[in-house]
Amino acid sequence: MSDADPLSALLHALSSCPAVDGDVLFINGIYGPGVDVQSTSWHVLQYFKTEAIRWPDRAILLQDDGLGAGRYDRVLVLISKQHDASRRDLAVAARCLRSGGVLLAAGANDAGGRRIEDDLRALGFSTVSDSRYKSRVVEVRCEGGLHEDVLQNWISSGGWQPVLQEQFVSRPGLFSWDRIDVGSALLAAHITADLGGCGADFGCGYGFLSAHILNHCPGVSFLYALDVDARAVEACRRNTAFAGDRINCFWHDLTTMPPALPMLDFIVMNPPFHEGSLTHKELGRAFIRTASSCLRREGRLLMVANNHLPYEDVLGESFSTVAVTTVAQGYKVIEAIR
Repeated sequence: MSDADPLSALLHALSSCPAVDGDVLFINGIYGPGVDVQSTSWHVLQYFKTEAIRWPDRAILLQDDGLGAGRYDRVLVLISKQHDASRRDLAVAARCLRSGGVLLAAGANDAGGRRIEDDLRALGFSTVSDSRYKSRVVEVRCEGGLHEDVLQNWISSGGWQPVLQEQFVSRPGLFSWDRIDVGSALLAAHITADLGGCGADFGCGYGFLSAHILNHCPGVSFLYALDVDARAVEACRRNTAFAGDRINCFWHDLTTMPPALPMLDFIVMNPPFHEGSLTHKELGRAFIRTASSCLRREGRLLMVANNHLPYEDVLGESFSTVAVTTVAQGYKVIEAIR
């Protein structure tokens, strides 16, 4: 279990920097002590709903495309664990920094923090680094001479791209971004063509299960696809565009009740159970409770989970029938009737 705290490392470094009057960009920004959440000069690129809701709406950015080159006096980055995604974040940060501006980047030592300094040097920066809270924080100043070819390559390799023989588009940083994960493949194999009515894909990711249902279940009249990650919502929207008005993709934290959903006939889900390097069975249990509240009486829940995760008790609290239909490859497929 990691107790690294890259946010504290980043904010400690920030407290040592002179104050600036200009704009500040915080990539993957998390609110914490020392962050001026009310300041109109802070802009926050944050894809996860659970973190974005802590900031004023006016501060939140959901896309890194089109951020103003050379606009920001200071750019802060909490790096992603996935290397292509973190390199894109650093390249976007470098592009946005004005001449003379300061970039601070931090990450946990066991989640990519040790490579930040090498990556920033590869972009052409001279670096100053510090280690605290089991994290690495690196400071650079924009003084020209960046390696534009490296910067552009990292922005491209961390962005939208075709995957799975160009059947889908996705991007690094999403769950199993360039492949079909074992659990989702197993669940898809057990979704029968007679699935029908109005349903939802909880934690839709880039849209593999949503696309499978819309392609193979003609009785499905409408599908809601929900995810906590705004990038996943956009990916799912792109990957199910063929379905037209049969689907609505939206951004939501499924540990809480979604607004304005009708009572559903079915829900499919491959709930997350990791948060960083930690395993949190409570994430899946919260998904199950939300699903129960969204299903009509006799509605169906079809889910897949790692075989060792103990979900049967919470399923038994809210569903009249619970059956493990398949156990394979370390996963179990569960069908529950409301």
